[in-house]
Amino acid sequence: MLPHLLTAALVCGATGESTLLFAGGAHGDRESPTLAQLKARLARTDAERTVLVFTGNYSDAELPEPGAPGRAKVEGDLRAHVDATSGFVARGGRVFYLPGHVDFAHQGS
Repeated sequence: MLPHLLTAALVCGATGESTLLFAGGAHGDRESPTLAQLKARLARTDAERTVLVFTGNYSDAELPEPGAPGRAKVEGDLRAHVDATSGFVARGGRVFYLPGHVDFAHQGS
């Protein structure tokens, strides 16, 4: 855990207290209460001292090639996570998106 805390302090540009948040993806549920709760939580944080790390599984399938069936749906699922964090990012917050096992189901992650 210590390397993560040190990373958060470096990313936030602070040597003092920082907050490192982890959140799993909504697995394709754009209306997930978790995304709404996360958005509300981020609105209450000190964005300059907080880092959010998404741990993957943003959709219920991996992202298809451009033009392939299902691409628009997965893009929408990804956009829901970006939208939930946009206010936080606008205030200077940092968000990292890690791939989960569903995000690259056929290639591995």
